[in-house]
Amino acid sequence: MEIRSQKLSEFFNIGRDRGWDVEKQAWTVHSLVNPEGRVLTLGDIMEGIPADLPLAKSGNRYGYPPLREQIVRSQRYEAEADDVLVTSGTQHANYLAFATLLEAGDEAIIESPSWEQPKVLSGAILDESELKAVCAVADRIGAYVVSDEIYRGLEWDGALSPSVVNLYERGVTTSSVSKTLGMSGLRLGWLATRDRAFRERCMELKYYISLHQQSRLDEVVALAALQPARYWELVKKTMDAARTNYELVAAWMKANGVFAWVPPGGGFLSFPRYDLDLPSWDLCVRLLDPPYRTYLIPGSCYGHEGHVRLGFGPGTPADTIRAGLAAVDRFVADHRGRPPRP
Repeated sequence: MEIRSQKLSEFFNIGRDRGWDVEKQAWTVHSLVNPEGRVLTLGDIMEGIPADLPLAKSGNRYGYPPLREQIVRSQRYEAEADDVLVTSGTQHANYLAFATLLEAGDEAIIESPSWEQPKVLSGAILDESELKAVCAVADRIGAYVVSDEIYRGLEWDGALSPSVVNLYERGVTTSSVSKTLGMSGLRLGWLATRDRAFRERCMELKYYISLHQQSRLDEVVALAALQPARYWELVKKTMDAARTNYELVAAWMKANGVFAWVPPGGGFLSFPRYDLDLPSWDLCVRLLDPPYRTYLIPGSCYGHEGHVRLGFGPGTPADTIRAGLAAVDRFVADHRGRPPRP
C-alpha cells in the first residue's frame, strides 16, 4: 500500500522545517496556525494521578472502564460507558469509523474545506434542529453520520453544540482532549455510538491494528482531566484565555482591507479569503521568509484557492498574534509597492 503526501502535510513540513527550533522546542516564526487550547501540564491535573502508577499496557480492548464512564459524564453524552471505544486520538477514531463503514464503490458526503483525513476545519456549528435534519435524511436510507466533535465545548456563544451520539442510533461521535485542553501530546481519543454492532466492528479493527496496548499513562492522565467539574472549569479557562486572540484577529479582519473572514462559531481556526494576485501557496511560502517570518497555511491545501488557514489558539501568545498580523500587513504593502497601514 502506498500513502502519498498530501499538500497540507507537505506544507506543515515546510513550516516546521523553516520555523521550528528542535533544540529549543519553540517557533522561530510568528506562528498563526495554532488550533489548540491552552497547553496543560501534568501539574495542572497532578492530584488525580497516583505516583505509584504501574506503567503497564492497558488491559481492556475497549479502553479503561472508569475512563469510558468519565468520557460519557464529562461530554454529557446520552449514552452508556459501553458505547465508548477509546482510541489513540481522534484521527484514529475517524479512521476506524470510515474503514469500518466504507467499501469499494461506496459514497461519503463530506464538508469542504476540511481536514485532509476524510476530507473534518471549518469551525461551523450545527444547532440541534439542523443536526436532527441531517440525521433524518441519513435515516431514510440507513446511512451513518460520523461527527468529529473535537472542538465541542469551544463555542463562542457559550451554548454547547449538540452531539450526534445523543440524536441518532447510527450517529458516530469522535473526539479527544487535544483541542479543548491543549493535550495533543496525549494520544488518546474516543469513538462513541449507540450502535453496539458497529462499535464492535471498530473494536475488532482497532484490536487487529494495535491489540489493546492503549497507554496506561495516557488513560490515567485523561481520566484526571475529564472529571466533569474539572474538565468544564479547564474548558472555561481555555475560552477566557482565547478571547484576547480572537478579538485581536477580529479587529484586524475589519481593518486590514485585504483579508476577510466568516468568524468561526467555535474553536480557534478561521479560513479567511484574500484579495491579492498571488496563489496561496506562494503567499504562505514567501511569508515564511525574512523579514516577515510568519506561518500561515495555504487554502490550496484544502482545495480552495484565494484563502489561508489562520489559527489563534490561546497556546499562542497575543504578542505573537500581533506581530504575525503586522508582518502580513507589511508583506501586503511590499507586494503592492505601497507603505504599510499605520
